[in-house]
Amino acid sequence: MEKVKKPRLSDRERAGFWFILPAMIFVLLFFIIPLISVVVMSTTDFPLLGDITYVGFQNYIDMFQDTEFHQTIIQTLIYTVLVTPPLFIVGLGTALLIRRVNRLSSFFSHIFLYADSDRIRKRCFPLVLAT
Repeated sequence: MEKVKKPRLSDRERAGFWFILPAMIFVLLFFIIPLISVVVMSTTDFPLLGDITYVGFQNYIDMFQDTEFHQTIIQTLIYTVLVTPPLFIVGLGTALLIRRVNRLSSFFSHIFLYADSDRIRKRCFPLVLAT
C-alpha cells in the first residue's frame, strides 16, 4: 500500500496562521472562556462564599416569572426605540454637513473633527520628544 502524503502548508499559509494567532488567543481569553463561564454560572446557585449547587434552568424560570424583569425589558425597549433613531439622525446629519462641498462644510469639519486635535497634540507631543 502506498502512503498518502499529507498536504503541507505553504510558507504563506503558515505565516497567515501566525498573524491571526494573537487575535485568536484574544478572542479565546476575553470572549469564549467568559461566555462558557457565564453559561455554567447561570445554571448554578453561585454564592460568593460557600458551596456551589447546580440548579439547572431554575434561575431562568425564576427570571421569566419575575414581573420586575418584564418591566425592565419594556423600559429597555422603550429607551432603545426613543434614543437610537435620534442618535443615527444626528450622526448622519453631521456626516452630510461635513461631506457637502460648500463654505460651511469646511467650518463643520473643523468643528467636529479638528476641535480636539490641538489639545490632544499638546498632550502627546512632549511624550514624543521624550522618547
